[in-house]
Amino acid sequence: MKNILILFFLSIGSILAYAKINPQNDAIINYTQVMFEVDQIPTATSYTIYVMEKRTGIMVSTQTTKSLATMVYSNLHFGKKYTWYYKAFIQNKLLATSSTYNFSISNTNLVDSTQYKYNIPQNDKKYNQNNIFFIDYLGVAINRKGEAVWYMPRNADNIKFGDSSRRSLRVTESGTFTYLDNSNCYERALNGAVLWYAPKDGAVSGDKTEYYHHDFRKLPNSNYVACSYITSYEKNYFDTTKFWTVKYNTLIEYDSNKKVVWVWKEKDHVDATIIFENADVSIIDFPGTHLNGFDYDAKQDAFICSFRNTSRVFKIDHKTGDVQFELGRYNTKLPHLATDAYTLSNQHGPAWMPNGDILIYDNNFVPNADMVGITNPHIRIIAQPVATNQERQLWNYELVSDSFAKGQRGKEGVAFNMYNNNIVICQGSANRLLEVTRNKKIVWEAFCYEYIASDSIWVGFNNYRTYAATSLISTYFTLQYNYVQGKKSKQTFTLNNEGTDAKQFVINYYNGTQQIKTTNLPILVKANAAATLPVPKQCTAIQVFPLYASSSQRTIAF
Repeated sequence: MKNILILFFLSIGSILAYAKINPQNDAIINYTQVMFEVDQIPTATSYTIYVMEKRTGIMVSTQTTKSLATMVYSNLHFGKKYTWYYKAFIQNKLLATSSTYNFSISNTNLVDSTQYKYNIPQNDKKYNQNNIFFIDYLGVAINRKGEAVWYMPRNADNIKFGDSSRRSLRVTESGTFTYLDNSNCYERALNGAVLWYAPKDGAVSGDKTEYYHHDFRKLPNSNYVACSYITSYEKNYFDTTKFWTVKYNTLIEYDSNKKVVWVWKEKDHVDATIIFENADVSIIDFPGTHLNGFDYDAKQDAFICSFRNTSRVFKIDHKTGDVQFELGRYNTKLPHLATDAYTLSNQHGPAWMPNGDILIYDNNFVPNADMVGITNPHIRIIAQPVATNQERQLWNYELVSDSFAKGQRGKEGVAFNMYNNNIVICQGSANRLLEVTRNKKIVWEAFCYEYIASDSIWVGFNNYRTYAATSLISTYFTLQYNYVQGKKSKQTFTLNNEGTDAKQFVINYYNGTQQIKTTNLPILVKANAAATLPVPKQCTAIQVFPLYASSSQRTIAF
């Protein structure tokens, strides 16, 4: 069948500037959750998208949408080639049929279920099956069914498959993802293209490089923060006649141009008695307090940071760098949560909860565990300490499992709050992931396995940290002209939130090249919802982007 694209151009320049077919013709993609976007056909009230397997011609998806984009979550597979086209309708009358487009989904052994598999003993079907979970060491994302839906592609930057140094793989507000490895810290697009990387130029460390480690993320203001080290050769704290090497932790904040805009130095803000409390005079190379994770809260403009070797968690003020309080061990110089409520031990994370409480993966490490019996990690939610009430552990979940009948004493691990207020947990050096309700019911559980061909056996493999997202394409939106009697309306336009996260949007209004107005849309636009908005008089173009994601811009001209 010959498909002919019929377009009605009322304004060739403006429509062509906005037109975006996705996936582009002959695209090669590395994911199976695919957002299809069509050109707007004037006066069309709906679009139907048809996707077929190219070799067989079998129709694998037919979806109808009133907006300009829709996500296909299933029936697309790695290593397959597809064709697709769309039809535009006005009510039930065919208005236009597009050309036929081609795309293919690349393949890798990392998504081969005969080499890597995810056993799912628990999956509550009432939860969104399109959620994804990042497997950071492999560089793969799986859905709740244990199916791989994305992998980090090979490219000229020599991305390593199965890289055990890859850590903290997570989605950003703009729908990109960030992570770090032994080489550097990165932000990448869905297709793996490098969007940003850290300079590692030694501007803070004073050395030939920065020593990035453990955690890295993009902030809501579009800056980036990484953990790093300063290595100091100095007099021994216990015996000034001797010298030793000390690793002091730092946090470095960069802007989008890789300029250092803020630095936190542990040596300047933490008392030496805390830093060296687990050291002694015999040590030559002191590893320091081991900052193993942080989170940032924009409302408080504060970081929460975990220091494993001292079993402490600090709240750090972003403006001053001062430590505002500590959780864990008792310290007379800082407000604290009393140790008779609980004691942290080699904890990881931590994470801010939406209301300002603190979520911590407490490894509950016990040095003489053989003497005290079975021990397991605990997930704790702790209220920030205040003067009148300092003993407020709000929630405690012990990671007991028949799979680890003798307990778990390993390192690593993370817990974070999901959009549905469930807690997602990665057990670090164990091969277990799970999602738990506040009532402590497991609603999703996964065990990760790798096939060892030389021994013909499946063995568990662990992840450093596993983070989740509502889908692979959580941030995506389109802008749509509204038509009155077949003509573009200068009174309104429609913003469609096609992604799977609710978003707040920023709108800039222009007359020619002059910006005449800017506004933050006062409401959240829910996923798969739309907002019809007015066009001010004399406005000739409108630029829109999600709040905290200014790089994801779209423009519509009138």
